[in-house]
Amino acid sequence: MAPLQVCVTISADPEGPKSPALTTGWAAGLFSWAFQKDWQARKQREVMDVRKWSVLGAALLVAAAVAVGLAGTAPAVLKITAKEFAFEPKELKVKAGQPVKLVLENKGVIEHDIVLEKLGVKTAAIQPGKSVEVTFTAKTKGRYPIVCSVPGHKEAGMTGTLVVE
Repeated sequence: MAPLQVCVTISADPEGPKSPALTTGWAAGLFSWAFQKDWQARKQREVMDVRKWSVLGAALLVAAAVAVGLAGTAPAVLKITAKEFAFEPKELKVKAGQPVKLVLENKGVIEHDIVLEKLGVKTAAIQPGKSVEVTFTAKTKGRYPIVCSVPGHKEAGMTGTLVVE
């Protein structure tokens, strides 16, 4: 009995092997069919993987762009001056969700601070001629009272309003 010989020619054609030359009967035909089906299945999986990764990559790029856009928003710088017993200006405006850098400058002769209680914002009390800043983000629209928490200052009229639009 002669040994079984199989001769396979594999094509480098991007569409796959069209007709591998096999030299032994039904086994060769089965091998040829299986090889071609396997190659086609692998090619389909590759195409699906590329599509899946492309969609995932696009989604990640959009998410990153949104995150950078939100995180990269420069804070609105609001300056407020404290004197006995008033803030100037009395009303400040910002957009909801925009970071705010609030700068308090004390042009009075005694210490002052700023408190926005509903937003959880408070500066340290500062001495005359000094300034302090605090950064925060007001996420909800509304009107928020600004007060000086040094005893007696609020009662003397040292108040203002932050309007979040």
